[in-house]
Amino acid sequence: MEIEDKRDWISSIKSVDECGGHKYARYAHLQLPFYAIVGGKLPELLSEYQRPFPMVTTVWLKIHKGAASGNVSELLDGAKEAIIEFKRTVSRLFPNATTFGVTSSIVFGRDESHMEPYAGRLFSEFLRGGEGIQYFSADNNIVDSGLATAATGLTHITYAECSSVQTFVELIRNNSPTLQSLYIEAIDPQLLARLVQLPNMDTVEYPELTRLTVGCADRMAVVGRSTLVGSPFPRLQHLSLTQAYPFTNDVVFRGNYQRLEHLSLHLDTSDILILNGYGTFAKGRFPNVNHMELSFVDQSFDKELAELAAAAQTIAPTVYVFLRKLEDAPLSLLRYLKITDLSLSMNNVLDILHWLPTLAQMVFEPEGAEGPDVCIADML
Repeated sequence: MEIEDKRDWISSIKSVDECGGHKYARYAHLQLPFYAIVGGKLPELLSEYQRPFPMVTTVWLKIHKGAASGNVSELLDGAKEAIIEFKRTVSRLFPNATTFGVTSSIVFGRDESHMEPYAGRLFSEFLRGGEGIQYFSADNNIVDSGLATAATGLTHITYAECSSVQTFVELIRNNSPTLQSLYIEAIDPQLLARLVQLPNMDTVEYPELTRLTVGCADRMAVVGRSTLVGSPFPRLQHLSLTQAYPFTNDVVFRGNYQRLEHLSLHLDTSDILILNGYGTFAKGRFPNVNHMELSFVDQSFDKELAELAAAAQTIAPTVYVFLRKLEDAPLSLLRYLKITDLSLSMNNVLDILHWLPTLAQMVFEPEGAEGPDVCIADML
């Protein structure tokens, strides 16, 4: 279900409401202008929606700036109450929602900087009160600092934006006792280390976390790896770490070697040397892993990587190895091949099939496709 600040959408949704559709919707997407909300225009925008949607469990707010109307001073006078009323309306319409998400594309001009605290309050009011939070910001980091302490008991957090925000670091740490799923995309390669280590060097534990995905847009090696003690993720079953490994030991795996079922790692030689020093990839360390992915992007297939690729075959029944160049691949093991940003003739394809008698599947993306030259070896 979508609610948008356009008459055609309102008319469409009204017809669904009239025929009882409000009883069946499970997902709500609110696409609304910021200035309309803080300007008290919400009753006008949502006047068609009087009955609650009891089956909706996820409410997503996609917010854009919109245009300010009337006197700005008068708008600010009523902004706080308008934000509270917005939250009340959301709670009334979706009484059983447990997950709240925000996608923000607001960019305030220099003469609008005084509006940022109100945007932060709006996001924080909207996000609190559920079991899960999802936050995506393309251009800004406007979140009220009070969210870190107001939103408690969360079981899942998804966070992706243009730079790390201390408010979300504190939010995640504060919810460490209850979090079950954590998904993060940021540009700070030290973000994971910040989440598990307090300024006083104490380790933050996540005793209920079973799924952890951490990605970093900056693929450069971490400067100044952290040394931690303890077992921050003792119940982890699904781990995806698509960035340089930020620690000097195997702390990420401590306590969960026997529990992990899905393992996806982006490694370079220095990462492998660290983890090998703790026997991380020794035979029998991951008895329950059934799917494993190893990425060696921008890295030549040297001795350490070759040994790890070979050892991976003893860890999981299905292993995908992502390599930069086809000539680096252990060709005798290739079962699945994907080639991007290459222009191959039919003769080239026939040659590849001749060279790789064990190949079960080949995917070809023509020149100009996004992504690096990657071949994937599925070693069975």
